[in-house]
Parts: sequence; C-alpha cells; structure tokens
Amino acid sequence: MLLCYFKVLINAYFIIVIFLVGVLIILNGIYHLPNGRLEIKANKMFVTGHQNAFDLLMVKQVEIHHNRILIYDINDKLIRVDNLDIDKIWAQKIIDYLFASIGHIKIKVVNKVLPAL
Repeated sequence: MLLCYFKVLINAYFIIVIFLVGVLIILNGIYHLPNGRLEIKANKMFVTGHQNAFDLLMVKQVEIHHNRILIYDINDKLIRVDNLDIDKIWAQKIIDYLFASIGHIKIKVVNKVLPAL
C-alpha cells in the first residue's frame, strides 16, 4: 500500500517537472525571437540593446546583414546589433528609412543581405 502511494507520488512529481521544463523551453524560445529597433531623432541614432544614442556625425558606415547590423564610427569602432532576421525587403526598408532620416549627413550603407534561394 505504502509502495503504491510513493509510486503515484513520484509519477505526479515527474509529470509536474516535465511540464515546467516544457514551459521554460517555450519561454526561452519566445525570449530569443529575432527583434530590434532602429530610430533616428535629431542626428541621434537609437538602437535596441544599446542605452546610449549614437551621434550620426560620428557614424561612417552601416552594414546590413541577414542576422545583424554593423555600425562603424569614424574611429573604426564597431557597434553590433544582433539577433535580427532581415530579408531583402526589410533591408531595403531600413536603407530607405536611414536615407530619409539622416538628411545631409554622409553615411555609407552596405546591403549584404542575400536574396532568398
């Protein structure tokens, strides 16, 4: 009788632990979804993952890749924005937004997103 009680109790704990592990795996997957934000206001560039804004007068080049954006300043310092999922259409939208927002500032924008196969 007592042995059956422990067997049922162990099975119940096992089910609860498996359920919690499954929930944690799902939440981890949601947390690591590709996302990002790039915003330009008054010659300042705000990028997801960086608390400080970048002065656009200091930016030399912006490279857009499939999974990241690389920003080089005039001192060749590299700023990476990772965990992105950029296709050819969104790369063009980012380029259009950059050129519409920066005005007279000269920044080289390189599109390294490959077309879908």
